[in-house]
Amino acid sequence: MTAPNWTLEVNEFGRIRSAEIGLSPLVLMVGRNNTGKSYMASLLWGVLMASTVVLDRQNPTNDAYISVKKIARAILSREKLSISLGDWQSILDWVNDSLDSRRSDIVKSILGTSLVTYKSAKIKFNSFPEETKVEVIPLTGEGSGRPSTLLRTVQVVGKIKFYVPESRDGKNNDIIEYRIARALARMLINGNERRGGGAIYIPAARTGLMLGYKTLLSGLFRTLENDGESRQKTILPRPIVEFLDALNYANLYLPREDNNFSRIANGLERDILQGTVEVLQNNEVSDFWFSPIESGIKLPFHATSSLITELAPFVMLLRSGFLGYKTLIFEEPEAHLHLAAQRFLAKAIAKLINAGIRVIVTTHSDTFVQQINLLMRLSTHPNATELMKKYGYDQTDVIDPGKVSGYIFDATSEKTNVHLMEKTNQGLVEPTMNSVIEELSSELIDMYD
Repeated sequence: MTAPNWTLEVNEFGRIRSAEIGLSPLVLMVGRNNTGKSYMASLLWGVLMASTVVLDRQNPTNDAYISVKKIARAILSREKLSISLGDWQSILDWVNDSLDSRRSDIVKSILGTSLVTYKSAKIKFNSFPEETKVEVIPLTGEGSGRPSTLLRTVQVVGKIKFYVPESRDGKNNDIIEYRIARALARMLINGNERRGGGAIYIPAARTGLMLGYKTLLSGLFRTLENDGESRQKTILPRPIVEFLDALNYANLYLPREDNNFSRIANGLERDILQGTVEVLQNNEVSDFWFSPIESGIKLPFHATSSLITELAPFVMLLRSGFLGYKTLIFEEPEAHLHLAAQRFLAKAIAKLINAGIRVIVTTHSDTFVQQINLLMRLSTHPNATELMKKYGYDQTDVIDPGKVSGYIFDATSEKTNVHLMEKTNQGLVEPTMNSVIEELSSELIDMYD
């Protein structure tokens, strides 16, 4: 399998009349406030997390799943040694059937309300993955039959390995077959990536989340059901729940190693924050502090600027290596940042893309978009080497224009139409921002001439 090659089609989702969003290594979603960008970003997150958000957690009985269950059963019995193109189509049919039949549950999960839904949503593949070999490897030893260890999946180039208990009963077989089916759906949507796929969502209004972190986290208790799956015990939108949970898990349990991501974090702390984000372990909840450069003190987040509380989650997730997620969805990364800081952040995003992470961004910032355009221009500029030296760029800042796509959320009085942004030699063209800049320039000329 290769990287995902699909488009999400959505109709009548909140203000959005229709949209077709294709995944690129960098996706920019721009437009005025209240045009549906966050709705679309949340739904993309749900699709990328299809195995736990879109697909029903109970053993389904619909026709679409029955076809996939036969595939999973054949794999489990060693009768099937590869996943064919037809099998991948059946798996996609199951995902799309779930997007349609479970739309109320899906939207309630990702938005935290049942008052909004979409009329239709569908994933379209431009080309399916190639035939992929599969292998079932028995798990032996103590604990191999517990629900929480019923299935482990390892993806390698050209092959999928399923580790399952050596001895099973009929009930466990149903659970294992369902988990094999969901694992295959995850691989189809995310590609056979070493990082395992899925997405982490950094929401807007991060300052409020970080200042109320301990209180919010206390409401995220989970219980295990019979199938070993955790159940959400909160009315918060699912992306925010996962965001808070991921921050706590990463900072409590994962070692902080020097890697490409931590070096990006170091650059943000040096160039923007001018200090370091400190994490102290306090029982089962992480405790966050900020230490200004050469100050010798540690400040609680409530005693720092919004710059710190807005960027700290990004820095901490960078240090954790994103917990194995393949995609980062970042709402308004420019929030509370000076124009100079926005430019540094755009370079950090470029480094992240070049390190193998897909990034989906919602933004209102012309400065952020234009900095991305500059980094794309360096990819093809005849004097790129000289310009990079002059302005302090390196090769990890350069973005291949073919890896970038942008979408304009163009609002009318009632609905939003989503269009693919024009891409020229100068970069992405964003007319809604350009028109405001032109109006401002015109007024300045009239008033100061």
